[in-house]
Amino acid sequence: MHFKHRLFCYGLFFAIGTAILCGLGLDSDLAQAYCRENSRWIFLAVFAIAGVSAWDLYKFLQPAYTWNLRAAAARWPVILFVGFCTAFSLSREPFNYKVTADEYVLGVEAMAIHYEGRSDIAVSGYELGGVYRMLGGVVNKRPPVFVSLLSLVHDITGYRPQNVFYLNALIVGVFYIFLFVTANRFYGLNAAYFACSLFAAFPLFYQNASGGGFELLNLLLVLMFIWSSSIYIDKPEKTTQRFLILVAIILANTRYESAVFAGAAGIIILLGWIKRRSVIYDVSLYLAPLVMMTFLFRLSTFQDNFEGNWQIRAGMSPFSLEYFYDNLGHALNYFFAFSRGSTSFELIFILGLPCMIFMLYGKLKSMVREGISSCSVSVWVASVVVVFNFGVLLFYHWGQVDASEVSRLILPFALICVLSTCYLLFDQVKHILVSRILWGLLFICLFTISIPRAATANSSLSNYNVRRADWTIKVLNSLPPTSYVVASPDGLRLFLDKIQGVPIGLLNERARQLAFHYKLKTFTALVVQQFFVDPDTQKETVFPGDWLHPAYKTSIIAETTVRPYVITRFSRVDSVDEKLMEIPTKDLAPKNTMRDKGGDIKPISGDSVDKWMQNLP
Repeated sequence: MHFKHRLFCYGLFFAIGTAILCGLGLDSDLAQAYCRENSRWIFLAVFAIAGVSAWDLYKFLQPAYTWNLRAAAARWPVILFVGFCTAFSLSREPFNYKVTADEYVLGVEAMAIHYEGRSDIAVSGYELGGVYRMLGGVVNKRPPVFVSLLSLVHDITGYRPQNVFYLNALIVGVFYIFLFVTANRFYGLNAAYFACSLFAAFPLFYQNASGGGFELLNLLLVLMFIWSSSIYIDKPEKTTQRFLILVAIILANTRYESAVFAGAAGIIILLGWIKRRSVIYDVSLYLAPLVMMTFLFRLSTFQDNFEGNWQIRAGMSPFSLEYFYDNLGHALNYFFAFSRGSTSFELIFILGLPCMIFMLYGKLKSMVREGISSCSVSVWVASVVVVFNFGVLLFYHWGQVDASEVSRLILPFALICVLSTCYLLFDQVKHILVSRILWGLLFICLFTISIPRAATANSSLSNYNVRRADWTIKVLNSLPPTSYVVASPDGLRLFLDKIQGVPIGLLNERARQLAFHYKLKTFTALVVQQFFVDPDTQKETVFPGDWLHPAYKTSIIAETTVRPYVITRFSRVDSVDEKLMEIPTKDLAPKNTMRDKGGDIKPISGDSVDKWMQNLP
């Protein structure tokens, strides 16, 4: 080996070792401070390098991928079809936040990056001198790619809460383009049309297309990983390798479980070197471990608040064999739901699950017998990663994929089901009768299952957190225009609309400070609280996180119920008792009897729900 090649390898091993040692060994406070101040700049640089790399790849692949006007005119049916699929998916459900915890947090972090230049989740927000300022903050446990991209949109266009929906709408269009190109490259034109049509008939895809989460970006990047892997295996050169590495880096920092794709990219690169019979030395190889170090830094947030960040009760484990059987039942219930309230599209899983088994076996057999091929390696490696992540999900305490908050995690698995169907029924079988039957089934299911489910949008509308936040904003907008500060369980949602807000717990600790501003008439404090009404005694008990210090004297403005036995009450703070505010909150707060740390409120019994339904007038 040449000296400079040996030096390159030593440097690469040093970079990997440094990333692991710093990522796992750095003090938690220092790691989070690094993430807070530097995440934005790191990923803006990665986006810029990826953009340059994509342009280099485009020039490298010409004339195979020519996008001049004459070529575009020849492809007008494809362009029209992809545009229709995009518009159809975006028109099925109203644009709104769908997964309340994740989507609010992502939006607020992107907002903090845009306004404050730091990557964290604000604790409170105030308008100071006409400028909305976000105060306090904790480092988000979620990977930073989506929020970095969303903050870039804010920087370019100006802050709007709707920017996240515009970004996801754009991602939907790009996803359909890559799905069509990838399926056509691997399995033919008919398969490409069918693959896009399956996703255009998928209610879960509609829900995420009109939401504010990062699931669609993750799904797009999984597809880009498959496509870029196939290009690299076909032509293992420096340009294709660099693009693959950058896609893998961005994907690995989009969702937690997608970090596994960083290792998968390493395997594909090694296979490319084997096929080429030489190592491709490129500086981008150094970039991967250094950027992934920030992923390890983010994991330190789990050490600081293990139960809270894993959302578990004391003594629980996030992963356990005990969850497997229950989660498997929930998964099967989702795959074969046949329920108007589900976001599933059963045809994808009825076809895809058996086809996936044949695909994994068939492509492995092909690689063993015929050697490395671009289609077999890229799809097989990505499928193994996605199936592995799905298997891990079955052992997770929040692995009930038929729950509306968890269903989104099944999107990459559905993508592999779609590609597996195309592999077996369009590439291997290749029978015109099979093709006609599949298209017939698709259209029947589209009009009898998908469109009616999307029209009812039961899964999205049943999210009481979203309805509670929307009601809070509606009541607030109906009040006389003046300066308000709102303490609410939906504080993050209020921040997104630049409404002044503070957590109820912080308001309890700072009664003296509120009394100071009440004397100055700076603002009026409003409080949104939830009360559980006992089915038997009708006694009201405030939710633990919504308890308000008795120093605050309030009057009720409005009430509503967004779920059985729970009252949401909107109140105004009229005055602050200066004697009571001297008593510490811990000496007055009632004992938490309704919720353990990391858990939800105690579930209501089935008998109570039946009683509630039977007594409707």
